Amino acid sequence: MIHLYPTSVPTTGRDDGVPRFSFFNPTITRSSTRAGGTQSGVGDSAIGPPRWLFVLSSTDFNRQRMLLGRRGFSRLVARILARALHAGKHPVLIGPPSIINVLSVLSNALSDAIELLPFCPFAEFETRLLDAEHAFFWDSFSFSVLLRVANALPVFVFDRGHLARAIKPFYQVALSTHFGGWVPPFLDLGARLEPHDLADLAEKQNLAMRVILDRWRSSPTPDELVDRLLR
Repeated sequence: MIHLYPTSVPTTGRDDGVPRFSFFNPTITRSSTRAGGTQSGVGDSAIGPPRWLFVLSSTDFNRQRMLLGRRGFSRLVARILARALHAGKHPVLIGPPSIINVLSVLSNALSDAIELLPFCPFAEFETRLLDAEHAFFWDSFSFSVLLRVANALPVFVFDRGHLARAIKPFYQVALSTHFGGWVPPFLDLGARLEPHDLADLAEKQNLAMRVILDRWRSSPTPDELVDRLLR
């Protein structure tokens, strides 16, 4: 058995006998990923208000449902989407059908300008993810977070994530190995989303993300890793 990691992680110093290898795929970095850039695709923010993308997995929704109740959590999400719209942004939630259905019932708290998507093809998801001015997650270590970090795009999280809640040591270990100790900015789901506050937090992420990307690039590419494993 071996462990493979999509970012640069320590591969020595453990005595459990499990070989560890990390790799980094440079093709996930894009030359034009800032909102309003030249990248085209579904909902390109260059032709409308800047997109704020909210990404919620089924597992993290189930965790939040256990903590806050389905309707209680859904109402908080509906409120924060409405606040994003009020701030002049284009809010998009990609989440499981179970919360999309609840939010659809809460139609008085929402607007047709808020997109609720239970699913979209990966190419479309990637376009939305990289085109968004800000992206918000309920898991600090979602692969979508890694993709945003690799492109020096702002990320914000509302929760550490289901693994961090289920496995006590996971959070600190994951912060150290994936991000070199950098902590993604946490937001209170019940707080207001002020654009100028988020812009300040986004600006403070730039240096950390450059350092992280340099660290990730120290790992072999997927092709180099395959060659190493075959040898």
